[in-house]
Amino acid sequence: MAEDLLVERRGAVATLVLNRPEVHNAFRYDMWRGIAAAMRDFGADPAVRAIVIRGAGERAFASGADIAEFPERRGTPERAAEYHAAVADALGAVAEAERPVIAMIHGYCIGGGCELAIACDLRIADTRARFGIPAAKLGVVLGVQELRQLAGLVGVGAAKEILYTGRLFDADEALRIGLVNRVAPPEDLQAVVDEVTGQIAANAPLAVAAAKALLGRVARGDTPEDLAAAQAAFGRRALGSEDHREAVRAFLEKRPPRFTGR
Repeated sequence: MAEDLLVERRGAVATLVLNRPEVHNAFRYDMWRGIAAAMRDFGADPAVRAIVIRGAGERAFASGADIAEFPERRGTPERAAEYHAAVADALGAVAEAERPVIAMIHGYCIGGGCELAIACDLRIADTRARFGIPAAKLGVVLGVQELRQLAGLVGVGAAKEILYTGRLFDADEALRIGLVNRVAPPEDLQAVVDEVTGQIAANAPLAVAAAKALLGRVARGDTPEDLAAAQAAFGRRALGSEDHREAVRAFLEKRPPRFTGR
């Protein structure tokens, strides 16, 4: 598994690289398990302020599951359930990571690759990216979590077209329907990702984490009462933090704040 997933660190940004470029970064079963483990490792490191997921090579973010594994890994209902559980665990770990997760997308972003990108907080693609979820062409059904995330991003109508047709669509259409946040020329993709992650890393970690957690609760449909209680708890923690006091001092002293996450 180690060679299939690589970790890079640049300051406060951790990058997880899907490293099977010879097969368009198709997922093996162990990669899904490794993604979940990596998210937990990043969450335990207070120096990490933002996470990027990208594919190795020039041709793909990720092209979906490695179908060559299907007879072994999904050949029986029991094995298929185990496989789907590993996928759900990985996607849940990405969606629920305390740090924001950014998908840096070039080339093919298909099937499980598209599902992984959807689980991220932000998606930044280059103009050559191609998207699709051809589950219907493989006779498989997406999990409830993935369906909810897809419909939450693009709306039920667009989600139906994506899943019913299984077709590929380009970066401009992905931007138009809300699947991606930004589109950049290939030569500018890294710079745009660096700009966004730099902005995130410069902010107070507690406030960013609270925003992610609360938006997640909104997307899940928590009751107004539960949302109000959660917001109050996060608010008390933020206002009582050293980071809040540092922000006030920095404003008065006319300098950039130095946040520590405490």
